[in-house]
Amino acid sequence: MNPRLSLVFASIALGASAFAAEDYFKTEIRPLLANRCVVCHHAGRAEGGLRLDTREGFEKGGVSAAAKKQDATKEERPGRRWHPSLAMPKGHPKDPPGAVGLWFTALLGNKFSEWIDKHDAQWTDETPIRPESTEEQALSDSLSLNEIRNIHARATSRAAEPAEAYTEAIPGLREKNSFRMLPIPAGKFMMGSPENEPGRRPDEGPQHEVALDAFWMQETEMFWDVFDNFLWVEQYRKIRGIMPIEPRLIAQSDALGNPSQPYVELSFGMGNEGFPVVAISHHNALRFCQWLSVLTGRFYRLPTEAEWEYAARAGTTTAFYWGDDPAQIKDYCWYGLNSDFKYQKVGTKKPNAWGLHDMLGNVAEWVLDGYDPAFYSRSPKSNPWNELRNQYPHSIRGGSWDSETPSLVRCAVRDKSDKAMNRQDPQNPKNIYYLSDGQTVGFRIVRPAKVPTPEEMWRIWNNGSPPISTKRQEPPKR
Repeated sequence: MNPRLSLVFASIALGASAFAAEDYFKTEIRPLLANRCVVCHHAGRAEGGLRLDTREGFEKGGVSAAAKKQDATKEERPGRRWHPSLAMPKGHPKDPPGAVGLWFTALLGNKFSEWIDKHDAQWTDETPIRPESTEEQALSDSLSLNEIRNIHARATSRAAEPAEAYTEAIPGLREKNSFRMLPIPAGKFMMGSPENEPGRRPDEGPQHEVALDAFWMQETEMFWDVFDNFLWVEQYRKIRGIMPIEPRLIAQSDALGNPSQPYVELSFGMGNEGFPVVAISHHNALRFCQWLSVLTGRFYRLPTEAEWEYAARAGTTTAFYWGDDPAQIKDYCWYGLNSDFKYQKVGTKKPNAWGLHDMLGNVAEWVLDGYDPAFYSRSPKSNPWNELRNQYPHSIRGGSWDSETPSLVRCAVRDKSDKAMNRQDPQNPKNIYYLSDGQTVGFRIVRPAKVPTPEEMWRIWNNGSPPISTKRQEPPKR
């Protein structure tokens, strides 16, 4: 080839490379710093002497408080490998140990790796970066607000009234990895139980009227066939090539999926294919909802406690959705006397009037609300949600395969989570994604007809999530 022509091609390639680096920094890295890092590391607050709002501060580095703490604890847990050209705080190891490694992996994801490996960590915009999130938002392992805004735009464009059922398929996967979503009409109902209902508990009252907007609800409890693709990202990567998926969505979903390895085998030997998910923390169930929302462009979450009971009753006012006769329980419900001491495949018992299976029994189900025995006395009349700012307790509904009597699987029965559900986990701190003693608790998801704002989506998906930061977290401003 003509040397001059070679030089021209080389110049074009170099220019394209520089343009790609500049574009990647502006579109991917700069927003990530603004939403994650700069909130604690900027001119007005250079925590640990580290500033990440300018190139100068980034290259100068500093000693972060988190790094000092981890050096003191000497915990060994693998983190992400960092390229030498990426200037980290002074004294920071290339493979950050313990919580430092977890923090980088959870919050920064694989975008930094791509910036390092493909673009040589080039900082191409000298304009100082301003924080675009609160500290709580920045230190969560959730999607950033900018990422949530993208999901919000997609979900809003696909908004519809829940008039018909539909099948949701995980992009790139076969039919067995899909599940059905059923329409639940808007309406009013009496939440809680009457004082004369056999087996009634004090926290089931006072009965009160609640009005709810329409939504879709999963036909069955979430089952392993679908959830395993979130739990084991490598497995999903091997089989998702059937359908094209936008690279940006793959990066976001992969960053959410594959939470840290569980301490125990999560099915506890009770079965996988077609069986319900158990031993998943409330936080991890909501993280799954984010993962699914990224891939599908629809907004998914856990049901509120009111939505759950409304859907379970399906227009009835009786103790069970089949009536008041506990003798019929064997036709509709897996519980302590017919479950053979384990959970059973989803959808094998009769559904309620709205087509929902296993709302009572099989596995108990997470709902969005924090548990408060007195909440009914002050509950809003429309679309109530008792938002929780702590990890425990959350409400659990429906009873399970381990419930010993029919009275424990009535529509109005309420239960709650506590730290004992993770008692056997030997880690300190306890794993935030799994429950070593939660083999009776699973979940199902809903899709509201009305898509909330991005800020509301963030609050919902981070409701009661355990903080990565050791500092006390305050709710982000509304």
